[in-house]
Amino acid sequence: MALFTGLSSAAFFPNCTAASCTSGLNYCGYNLLAKGDYFQSIYNALKAKNKDTCDDADITQSLFECRPNSTPLVKKCRRCRDGGSGNSDSCY
Repeated sequence: MALFTGLSSAAFFPNCTAASCTSGLNYCGYNLLAKGDYFQSIYNALKAKNKDTCDDADITQSLFECRPNSTPLVKKCRRCRDGGSGNSDSCY
């Protein structure tokens, strides 16, 4: 029964493939985490800004700049807003 032969798993699980961030755009932490394995980059960026704690809000509601080899913290947001595909996210 080769019913699914030739179809990739991505056809059945489209959200399981990781995407990289677009260099130069700013991303909310929650969007970076949804794109791939950015947890350590987010954590390092927060620690580099002398954040004493890294709770869920710090990780998900902060704004980070996508660069080729890093994701530095841009600012801590009260709430982070998704800018949509091809646009930077922002704080409000």
